[in-house]
Formats: sequence, C-alpha cells, structure tokens
Amino acid sequence: VLTAFYTPQFLIDAVAAQIHKTFSANGLQMQSFLEPSAGIGGFLPVAMPGTRSYAFEKDTITGLVLSLLHEDATTVTAGFETIGTQELEHRKFDVIASNIPFGNFRVFDADLWKKGGIYEQATKTIHNYFFVKAMELLSEGGLLAFVTSRGVADTAGNKFVREYLVNHADLISAVRLPDALFMQTSGIEVGSDLLIFQKHTNKTALSAREQMFLQVAKEMYDMNGTMTENANRLFSMPKTVLATDSRIVMNQHGKYVRKHQWLGSDAAMAQYLSALLKYDFDRYFRKILFGQQGEASVQMSLFGMQETTALSVNRGRRAYTEKLEDWMKSGTLVMFEGQIGTVVFRKSSHYTDV
Repeated sequence: VLTAFYTPQFLIDAVAAQIHKTFSANGLQMQSFLEPSAGIGGFLPVAMPGTRSYAFEKDTITGLVLSLLHEDATTVTAGFETIGTQELEHRKFDVIASNIPFGNFRVFDADLWKKGGIYEQATKTIHNYFFVKAMELLSEGGLLAFVTSRGVADTAGNKFVREYLVNHADLISAVRLPDALFMQTSGIEVGSDLLIFQKHTNKTALSAREQMFLQVAKEMYDMNGTMTENANRLFSMPKTVLATDSRIVMNQHGKYVRKHQWLGSDAAMAQYLSALLKYDFDRYFRKILFGQQGEASVQMSLFGMQETTALSVNRGRRAYTEKLEDWMKSGTLVMFEGQIGTVVFRKSSHYTDV
C-alpha cells in the first residue's frame, strides 16, 4: 500500500527558515530546488528567491492543482522515477526536500536497476528509493531534507539504505516527530522522522552520531523480559526527539513500541523544532563541502596538468575546543579543524570527584 500524509505548515516553515538562514549566513546561492513528491507543493517555500524550482507529482488531479498554485515553478505531472527522461534545465539540485511516500511499493527505475546492488535493492520499497534517487541527484554539499516513516531508521532490514546515506552524506539533523503530528491534517497517528543530510561524496570516516544511526535496538518493557520493537539508537540521545512525553505502549498490532507525544502548545512545538534544527546546523553543516567539485584543483592548459594546493594542517595531539556533548567518552570520533580524530579525557588536578 502506498501511503502519504500532508505535512503540518509549522514543520515546513521551520525547515525552510533554517535552510534559508544557513545559505545566507554562509554566502551561498541556492541555484536549484526539487520537491520529488510535491502534492500541492508544500515544501516549495524551501526554495529561496531566485532559485529555479522543480516539483514532481504523480497524481493527475493533484498535479493540475500544483501547476495552478505554483506558476513560477516547473511542475511535472509524473512519477519521480521519470526525472531522467524529462527535459529539465538542471540535472543536479542544491536542495531536495519533501514529505515522501512510504510503503511496500516497487519502483521501476532503469537507471538504478542497471547499477545493481543497493541501488536495485532500494527500488523494492518506495521510501528507500526516494532517498537513494534523491541523493544521486543532489549537488555536492547540497541538502536533502525528507519527512519519512520511521521504518527507514528503525527497520533492521533497511540498514543498507542507512549505510548508503551516511557514506554519501553527512547527517545534519535527525528528529523523531510526535506520533500524533499528522492527526490534524490526516486524522491518523503515524510514526515519522525528519532526516536532513548534506552530500559528502568522498567521506573517509563516520561520526559517532552516524554510527549510532546505523544501529537499531530493543528496549525491555517489564521484568518478564518483554521487549519492544526495534528503534534506531540515535533517537535515544538528547536533542533528537520532538516530544515532551515518551513511554512504551502496545500498538494496534499487539506490539510494544515507544510512543512520543507533544503535550504543550503548537507554538511551543514549532519553537522547539526550530531550536533543534539551529543546534544541528550550527554544529554539522559545512560550507566547504558546497560546490566542492571543481574547487579542489586548478586546471592547467599545458599538457592537461593540474596544479593542486596542499592544505596546511596541524597534526598530533592538541586541545579539543569544540562543545563536549553529554554522550561523548574517550575514543569518540570527532571532526576538528578539518581532521578526524578521537577525544581522550584526562583527569585534571584542578578538579576533584564529587
């Protein structure tokens, strides 16, 4: 069954505002934007003034409404899988954002099928397909922001797509959304996540957060050994869940799961989401990655030689001056001054145990 729900406006506004602030603060231009499962174009406001926007919607009637509402965007009434056959001005996109469909629905995409391996495997479920296809279309250093079902992060069988994502991009933000988030727009409770990545093709190592994102685990519900269903380990960390209350309950299928609720006002929820996104973007977005291709070397005309510039880096042990997170311990992988290393905690004579 193919399923999708309309996204609450406050979530779109928070994502759009943070991406706009990030581009503006870093002096970056968003040349192209894509919403691959547009509906009536909820995520199109993520595009900035002057950005060339593209939107795909498979449903004929919805696509007609989309084209009428957004005359300034290039709208295509066809499935995302047809993008390679469309005559678009852009073939790569600086930002791709959407509330993507989910379900055990196969997608025929000849380009991914030909690649085989995880690319072919991703076409077996539409949510995995959207992540892999979008990442392939993303510009270097560009941003991918999807609202998706929790199955992408929580299902052990989807580890292959999580591995693909963190090996082709940096995890900027992962926010577990309240179970009742879509109740007002769709009348149903559904588990969903907001996942944001920055494309980083030539990665050499994963951060501690990204390693946690690969893992799923069960929780013990009672002393009889009753266990919950799998959940992604990353969402056990602080600042990863948009909720004021979290508890284990039995779902409609008789399975024990952790349910997240926001019991405060909608305004407070919107404010907290904006704060979470700012926290993550301030720490993990890297300007240097954006448009990196073509900047690593200067092409010389003589015999096709290249002139390259070596980076000057400090090596050896030195003080780690970035913010220490509560979950860090000795041996935690960190990115510091453009290098990957490990944090080592040392006991100081200036402090005593309490």
